[in-house]
Amino acid sequence: MKRARFQLKVTHMLIRRHLVAAWVLLPAAAVSAGVSITAAWSGDFRSVAVYLAAGMLPVMCGFAFLSVLLHRRTRDTLKLAGDELFSLRKDREQLIKFNASIISIAENLHPSKVLQRVTQELIDLHSADLCLILQFQEHSRSFVTISQYARSKRDIDLDSLNVFLRVLGVSDDSALKPRIIKQGSNETNDRYMDNVFGGAVPWVLMVPMVYQGRSLGVIVIHSDNDGPTDILRTELTRVVAHQAAVALNHAQLFQKAQDEIRKRAETEDELYQIAFHDSLTGLPNRSFFLDRLNRAFGRGKRDEDFFYAVVYFDCDNFKYINDSLGHQAGDEVLCQITDRIKEELRPSDTFARIGGDEFVILFEGLTKTEDVYFVLSRIQKKAVLPMEVMGKELVVSVSIGVALCHSHYSHPQELLRDADIAMYRAKMRSKGSFEIFDKDMRATIVRHMEVESRLRRALEFGELSTVYQPIVDLSTEELAGFEALVRWNSESGDMYPDEFIPVAEKCGLVGRIDRFTMMNALSQLQSWMNQGLVGDRFFLSVNLSSSHFEQKAPSFEWIAEAIEQFGIRPRQLHLEITETSMMKNIHEASSRVKYLKSLGVEVKVDDFGTGYSSLTYLARLNADSIKIDKSFVMNLAHEGNQAIVRSIISLSKDMGMSCVAEGVETAEHLEFLRSLGCQYGQGYFFSKPVPPAQAQLTFFSAKHPPVPG
Repeated sequence: MKRARFQLKVTHMLIRRHLVAAWVLLPAAAVSAGVSITAAWSGDFRSVAVYLAAGMLPVMCGFAFLSVLLHRRTRDTLKLAGDELFSLRKDREQLIKFNASIISIAENLHPSKVLQRVTQELIDLHSADLCLILQFQEHSRSFVTISQYARSKRDIDLDSLNVFLRVLGVSDDSALKPRIIKQGSNETNDRYMDNVFGGAVPWVLMVPMVYQGRSLGVIVIHSDNDGPTDILRTELTRVVAHQAAVALNHAQLFQKAQDEIRKRAETEDELYQIAFHDSLTGLPNRSFFLDRLNRAFGRGKRDEDFFYAVVYFDCDNFKYINDSLGHQAGDEVLCQITDRIKEELRPSDTFARIGGDEFVILFEGLTKTEDVYFVLSRIQKKAVLPMEVMGKELVVSVSIGVALCHSHYSHPQELLRDADIAMYRAKMRSKGSFEIFDKDMRATIVRHMEVESRLRRALEFGELSTVYQPIVDLSTEELAGFEALVRWNSESGDMYPDEFIPVAEKCGLVGRIDRFTMMNALSQLQSWMNQGLVGDRFFLSVNLSSSHFEQKAPSFEWIAEAIEQFGIRPRQLHLEITETSMMKNIHEASSRVKYLKSLGVEVKVDDFGTGYSSLTYLARLNADSIKIDKSFVMNLAHEGNQAIVRSIISLSKDMGMSCVAEGVETAEHLEFLRSLGCQYGQGYFFSKPVPPAQAQLTFFSAKHPPVPG
């Protein structure tokens, strides 16, 4: 196209110059011809010929001069046109080469290397010394270098360059055209260029990278040569800058999209972690476990040979750790237990925390039940190893229940339920053991739930009552006091305390039963005192459940309020607390016993001999009395039991404590205890527990009632 335009231009030039010569020479030729013709009319033929020759001579000379002139001018013009054509051809070849290089860079190089190669090509295009590609940072309103290339080492002061660009308005949307800034020009002070490039620079080319009217950056090219770049190369650089701006915009959009995808993925991971994992231990939670259990259950239905088992366990006495050392210590215990059990499991086993100190494991792909026993025994041995928590050494056991896959299950959660039942039975039998579920266990739990429901109704509708069993002074055979005991007269018949008290302790109702029993007993004592049937030395023993010693901060103010309400002397109230509940946390127990004694009441250690107390612990409790468990008294025929009873009575004397023997059922029991110096006795030999009216009729019929026998 450029060659055709050039040829047309030359042709037009030649035609125009020939026309100019014609306009100059043709009138002269016409004049000469006219003179010759006039002469012909006035002379002879010879004269005409002479005149004609004379007239044609100027014409011929004119044409000869024109020919010489046209040849010289045409030659110069053609030479100039040829030089221009050669230059255009050279530029065209260089541009084609540059274009091919850019395409090759985009096609064959990694994106991270494209800009570096572009800077090299731009240096070659402009015969420059340095090329920088800068990206505009909107948050800081400054430029940062993303690519640079230099023929020789050149230190660039980026801070000064930013000032330089702001002075030029390159980052301003109102100044988006390429600029060639020459040293000594009026556009900017030369000191900016000197500061930026570390010395005098003849020229600098600034080409903004513009996309949709927004400056995304700038290409900076400079050279130490005097000759500035030409317009054609500048325009080509502008095209490259535009394409770089497009690519940079797409890169920014892509980066934003990647950041958004990454943030969304992180958010999804966090939500998944929150939704399906425990925040403390990092273990899967109930939802995650049930999903895995559903899969195993479905596979078990399809494949009869697929064996799996659900294990349910919790930490024994974990509540005491929380109450005594705090929840931070409890959390540390759970984390250490988790880490220990993980070491004993396979990657295919699902280990989850489903709440509090309760954990579950799903074993899949085992071959037989013995494999479950083997793993559980390892877990229990690992769990009971001493652990250091907040500077204290603790030993924590775990009680475990197991439910094995069977065809009778219709829903996967039934296995979780039965494993929980088996764990409960293991804890009841012996803490730190494990049980395999059987159908009898479910019947026990169903009965437990039934008793709990009926007990709540009994408390609401007043089905509980209080009975009294006499406590006799064995030395005088006189009535010393009563033990107040709770009874439940249900619609379906009497229910014994041994059955409903454990249920009440598990479901948190035993505190209400304790209050009911104490208020009834103190009210009855007040009535007997008002009638003059008993004196100030007469006492009532009331059981205080272990739940009051398991709470972190139990309140005993209601006991003081009850004493004041019924106007009895505090020493007339004896509180019986089982040995086992006290020894679970001797430090807390001793402080609570001390508080109760500060109220003026007496404290008895009930069921003594059945727990694991030592003389040191007994001394720390500083209780007022020991109550020998009836299992030893009722079996005094065994010499071993006789030795135990003898030791307990002797111990109470040595420690200055009174002693009460339960389970006195025969005269032989009475005589044996009396011979050892036991102070008080209680049992069916004297009377079974009776309602208050019968107790009053039997024991207060005379001023000094006889001891039944």
